[in-house]
Amino acid sequence: MDKDELVYFWQPFMGEAELVVMDTNGNVVDIVEPKYHMTKDGTGKIALLLPPSVKLTSNKAEPVVKGPGEDIFTVWVDGACSGNPGPGGWAYMIESIKIRGPVKCAGREEQTTNQRMELMAALRALQKCQYLNTEICGLRARPVVEIHSDSQYVVNIMNGNYKNKANMELISVLKTVHNGMDITWIQVPRNSSVPMKHCDAMAKEASKTEGFQWKERM
Repeated sequence: MDKDELVYFWQPFMGEAELVVMDTNGNVVDIVEPKYHMTKDGTGKIALLLPPSVKLTSNKAEPVVKGPGEDIFTVWVDGACSGNPGPGGWAYMIESIKIRGPVKCAGREEQTTNQRMELMAALRALQKCQYLNTEICGLRARPVVEIHSDSQYVVNIMNGNYKNKANMELISVLKTVHNGMDITWIQVPRNSSVPMKHCDAMAKEASKTEGFQWKERM
């Protein structure tokens, strides 16, 4: 491995991640401590400390990279409407050990309902989790998401406890995205946490601000 290859391989998880080895049965063995060695001539190695019981039988397998701890996206979502129907706003916040800092986003629709904005907030958040999981984190596994919403309507629909004839097109798209992920839907009281308060404020700002534009913030 030359210098450029080593830097390319190592840099994405400097102090941020572990390497793991997966056996043929799918069992994961954590590599305790990757060590980065660079020699004076610009070449280097990554030393991997493995348990004595682990034997590597092939160097052709593609390495599996995971972040430290559980690969979970924790998400908060909220929707708001100034009048119902009327101008509406949606917002989400995403946190994960895979990414640095929370990802926040908000959007607006000129004529909508509160229920649609609650659904839209969840949809946009899950779509972002899909992107982060593959494009940023480079993980091939299904995203694991814990999503918090103060909307009994959204949580009951997505948990299969409530059938509704309204907003079916939006619900259908949301369920399609849901089916590609491992998601836990949790109903929480309004403003029950700092992230929920942020989402509430962002959604209300979007609903009340004509021509609202929000640049995604991290």
